[in-house]
Parts: sequence; C-alpha cells; structure tokens
Amino acid sequence: MIREIRICGRRIWISDCGLMNDKDVTIANRILLASVSALVSSVFWSYILDFINVDEIIGPNPSILIGLIVISVIASDRIYVKLKIINFIDEDYTSEELSHFVGWKTPLDNEKNFRTLVDVLSNKCVSYWPHIPGWGETRLTIDPEKSLLDEGLIAPEIVCFCDIPRGSLGIHTEKYGRFGVGIDKYYLASYGCRPIMYVPWSKQDILTVYGKKLLQDIEGIYRCSLGCYEQKTTPRKIGNVPEEDELLSTLKSCFQKDFLAFIKPYDVSLSETDRENYYMEREWRRLGNVVFDHSSLKKIYVAKGYKERLKDILPEYSDIEIDEI
Repeated sequence: MIREIRICGRRIWISDCGLMNDKDVTIANRILLASVSALVSSVFWSYILDFINVDEIIGPNPSILIGLIVISVIASDRIYVKLKIINFIDEDYTSEELSHFVGWKTPLDNEKNFRTLVDVLSNKCVSYWPHIPGWGETRLTIDPEKSLLDEGLIAPEIVCFCDIPRGSLGIHTEKYGRFGVGIDKYYLASYGCRPIMYVPWSKQDILTVYGKKLLQDIEGIYRCSLGCYEQKTTPRKIGNVPEEDELLSTLKSCFQKDFLAFIKPYDVSLSETDRENYYMEREWRRLGNVVFDHSSLKKIYVAKGYKERLKDILPEYSDIEIDEI
C-alpha cells in the first residue's frame, strides 16, 4: 500500500516496503533546510534591525520578528514549489535495466523467494515453468473455451520484466516480492524481449467500439481463421515473402505469436495502487526463457538482511550491485 508522510506540511508518498524516490528524499531535505534557514534568518534580521532601531524596546521588536518570519515562510514555500517543479521534470521515467522479480503468488515469503533467486543466478537464466535452464522453446497454448479478456485464449510460455525505475518499484514489489534481477535493457531487446500492448477496458464499454468490444472483435477475427483451410507447406524463412498457398498459415502464425501473445487487457478504472492494474507494471516479455551473463546482469534485488547471505552463497556475484529493498 502507498502511504503519505508529511514534512513541513508537505505530502510525500512512500510505500510500505520502504521504497522512496531518491529525488523526493532530496526535495524533503531541501524543504527542511529552507524552513530552518527561514527561521534563523528571521531571528538574525530581527536583531540587526533592533540594533539600528532608535526605539527603546529591549530585544527584537515582536512585530518586526513576526513579519520577517511570515516573509521567510512565504519565500521557503516559493523555493519548495520551484524545487518540486524541477523534481517532476528530472524524475526518471524508465530504467536502463529491466527487472524480473521472482515472488509471483508468494510476495511475502522471503525464504522461498531467496531460494528461487539463488536458482536464477546459479543457472544464469530467467525461465518459465517448469524452469528448465536454457533459452527454452517458443510455444503457445490455445484454449477456444476461453477469451482474450481473461487472457486464456492464447497462453504463451513467456518470461516477463518491468521497465520501472528503482525509486518507483514500491507497487511492483508488493505484488512480486523483493527478490529479483535487473538485466540490461538493450541486451534483452536484442534477444526479442519487447513491450506488450495494453488494451484498457471498463464496465462502461457496452456502448463503445473500444475496450471489451475491441478485444471481442480481434478475438472474432482470430476464431474465424481457426476454421479456415490451410495448405501444408514447408516452413518459411524469416523475412521471406510467403507464397500464395502459405499466406493464410503465415498470417495466423504471425497473428498468434507476435500480436495476440503480447496483448494485455486491464481495467482502466482501477487505482494506480490496485494489484489488478497491470498497466503499472510497464511489462516487457519474451517468448521462451532469457539466458544472461555476468556483463548483462546489472543489479540484484534482495530484501533487507539477505545481502550478505547471497554473497556467502554466490561470491562470484559480489561485484554486481546488490540492492536491499
């Protein structure tokens, strides 16, 4: 769950797992510094004005002191607004590495997730079930009894990653735990990993051609192709123009593997912190597994207290950044 804390009356968001944007921390420190500076400068200038004052009041004039404090607070507020605008402009939007967390269905079971992470690092492989090391196979399971909306019509064997900066991982780690790996984005892209296509839907889609209706239309076109006659041909080489007699089978294969397998419906009416709001995952996926090497592994994520344990078990990864979250 995402909660808010207040610093000098200002709201800053923080997640239960303790992930707070580094730039928000910097902004908070600057607000505190500006507030303290405002108070100190108010007292200082009050004494200066008292020193040159011709009245007979002993000590700083209360009216002048209050006035200076008000002016200083207003000034610090303007500093906050300016810094906050800069913070929004400079805030990271994507990450240089794509992250895979291993705790799907067991996000709170640190021991189980730690063992899974050790297996991933030992095999140098992010894999789908039954987790056989290697690049795996490109396979799809088609279930005509299910639909695109429930993601059961086409069930590809895939591995998934998220494109989320470290400071914004709070929602994601609540769903997938705190153990994972960060792999170089360009390395993954070179092996076919790519962003999925999100299709937003809502309960109000009855009177529109978008959302659920769009998914139903795409599904109807695909189901029609399932019943069409196909000429058996020899496999086509990637990049070659298909012959007329293999056009239908080629189109259907491409439609299944490169389009339907990368569709992700999500309920657009859900809040950003809802576990079912999949858009917040910024998902990339690859058909099959991902094998990585030492140079493509950029970061390892573990829960607090597991860093030294990981180094003891896998000392060969001691030179990789291990981030306790």
